[in-house]
Amino acid sequence: MDIQMPRADGIETSLELRRRYVDGEKPTIIALTANATANDREKCQQVGMSSHIAKPILPNDLAAALMSTSPLQPSAIKRQD
Repeated sequence: MDIQMPRADGIETSLELRRRYVDGEKPTIIALTANATANDREKCQQVGMSSHIAKPILPNDLAAALMSTSPLQPSAIKRQD
């Protein structure tokens, strides 16, 4: 989820997604943003985002975020270094 989208930002959109889904069905939301401070990460967490990746997006950071939010065992996900 890009945090700075034109019409509805990622924070508003994530809040709406969390409101629409019941607990067991809530989608995984990973924040993708140039906002990389601890305060930015905390805000994303407060609205129910599953993880946070700062831009520029590095392959290892993306892999770590996907593994941390995946219902699969981490060993089932292949990393490309």
